[in-house]
Amino acid sequence: MPEALLKRLAEDQYKEAKADLATIFVDRMLRWSESSGSIAAVTPQNWLFLTRYTKLRVKLLKRRTWNLIARLGPGAFETISGEIVNVALSVITGSKPSENTAVAGVDVSNAATPSDKAARLCGKPDVGLGQEQADGRVSILTQREQLKNPDCRITFEVGSGLPLLAEYAISMRGIVMGDGQKWARAYWEVVCVGNRWRLLQSTVTSPEPYRGREHVIDWSTNGDGMLRPGTQNEAYGRLGVAMAQMGQLSATLFTGELYDNNTGVIVPKEHEHYLPIWCFCTSPEYVRAVREVDQALKVTNASLVKVPFDLPHWQKVAAEKYPNGLPEPQSDDPTQWLFHGHPAQAEPSTILQVAVARLLGYRWPPELDTEMRLADEARTWVARCDALNDFTDEDGIVCLSAIRGKRPAVERLRAILSAAFGTEWSASKERNLLALAVDGKQLSASLEDWLRDKFFEEHCKLFHQRPFIWHIWDGNKDGFHCLVNAHKLTGSEGIARRTLESITYSYLGDWIERQKTHQQAGQEGADARLVAALDLKEQLQKILAGEPPYDIFVRWKPLAEQAIGWNPDINDGVRLNIRPFMKAELRKGGKKGAGLLRWKPNIHWKKDRGKEPQCLRPQADFPWFWTCDGEGHASARLDFSGSREFDGNRWNDLHYSTISKQAAQNMVEGENF
Repeated sequence: MPEALLKRLAEDQYKEAKADLATIFVDRMLRWSESSGSIAAVTPQNWLFLTRYTKLRVKLLKRRTWNLIARLGPGAFETISGEIVNVALSVITGSKPSENTAVAGVDVSNAATPSDKAARLCGKPDVGLGQEQADGRVSILTQREQLKNPDCRITFEVGSGLPLLAEYAISMRGIVMGDGQKWARAYWEVVCVGNRWRLLQSTVTSPEPYRGREHVIDWSTNGDGMLRPGTQNEAYGRLGVAMAQMGQLSATLFTGELYDNNTGVIVPKEHEHYLPIWCFCTSPEYVRAVREVDQALKVTNASLVKVPFDLPHWQKVAAEKYPNGLPEPQSDDPTQWLFHGHPAQAEPSTILQVAVARLLGYRWPPELDTEMRLADEARTWVARCDALNDFTDEDGIVCLSAIRGKRPAVERLRAILSAAFGTEWSASKERNLLALAVDGKQLSASLEDWLRDKFFEEHCKLFHQRPFIWHIWDGNKDGFHCLVNAHKLTGSEGIARRTLESITYSYLGDWIERQKTHQQAGQEGADARLVAALDLKEQLQKILAGEPPYDIFVRWKPLAEQAIGWNPDINDGVRLNIRPFMKAELRKGGKKGAGLLRWKPNIHWKKDRGKEPQCLRPQADFPWFWTCDGEGHASARLDFSGSREFDGNRWNDLHYSTISKQAAQNMVEGENF
């Protein structure tokens, strides 16, 4: 049946069930059955609790006799893949229910395999499970009582008589960006204090007071261009609880920022209920209550407050657990935008990373934003960071060897650590930090070895594969190595190009001259070091020129605005700006796929999710959205000019030559003349 015809049929004849083909068939089968006939259907279980099926549930609960609902959960089929699909078995009879009609409910969703689920359905709840997971018990509930549940959701619990959390709090959907790669960044990728980038609350994996604070969002358009920006969200600027909507529904405190749509925020209507609600939301009872009314892989924000809430009980819990109230915002984790910036108070495994970042000139948001809400202790550590600023490198380039009159990186790193720890600093402290940094892996023999061999790998892992300190080298272990602050290397107003030129011609140039001198003196290894350095210089010059594959491509910018040569925009993020350095190839040495970097970040330029709207992407400006073979041969991805058909695919591994970019710029300038 053609899609348009099916849609029209659903609108005309199955209004309550139209949201899913599966529910249309449930409704249709019940129409076929006589009053004494029954149906059994295994379907996605969303229709048993999602708000958009409320009218369907009301109709069927009032008109049909429900016999059995079995929550099968994911992995319910032996021959069909799709572990992420939650399904349920529904057995319903066509007759009208009586006042006392009972429905049986059984939940086997925790069982791991189809055979385990089958065993539990047959009354063997302990098969394949530990005692703490054993369930599979049959609940017998009055059918008419289901009509009293919030949105008439199907639950297996007898109503508690308690008011819903919704009477005390609101829960609103977060920002639906529609293109997260375009709009969101890790905060350390950009200059996040200002009007363009706003702090963005996201999810956490375990309940903690202040987590999920790694990201920022481009708010330069005030949400215009996003799918559903939610600019009128009543939660903004208020205190509450931020809930992960998947997994264990972990909670963190919410302090009024923008937040994404993987996060459900619960904001008390009265501030005095803030602490009791936090205690409730971080309890196992809350998770069970939400999962009872919403078994979807991702619960809705509405479900988060449609659970019974015993306010007096949780007020008592709050008074016992937090006699002095909740802690003020602070973090010792450098991946959180609440981090104060001082290495001596950082999480132990990150101390060396923080010290290197400070040496290269990076500053954390609280150091730049005096108005940010922080605990007094955190503000004290921020103030102590001022004493470390004298150790900062001005141009954001630090070589491992002594070059251009600068001391080796390891000496400068020890100096900043000594200043940070004061009398606590010692050789023993250094060894201890090295052990903490490798997290149980092979210990580096020295701080110098760690800088050369381990720093960048650990930096990428700590900062979510979006490094802001780049380790550039020539592939020779004893060759040229430099650490560079990506904020300088991708900075605005010509800073980016000047920084790369400084690396290429000043720092590397000085190293090359030194190797020539050593070569003339007959020093062992000088020949190999000189060859490697000259190779690196050639690669850096190609990045400066920016011809494919050393170019930068940003799919959301028109062709006329694509960078010519090394002229990156820091706001485009590390993923796109680092590409030329990873596409470059050293003749000898180096890591496969890492290019000129000491280690390969887990970064790709495959197709992103979603499609672009044709009305915003004319072919002349955005030819790559017009049926480009984004996974084809390199020649198909070079200077692609578009075809007749628009597909809107979000390809990223494309390349455009300077000639193509310049021609597009000339055309725009001619139109504007």
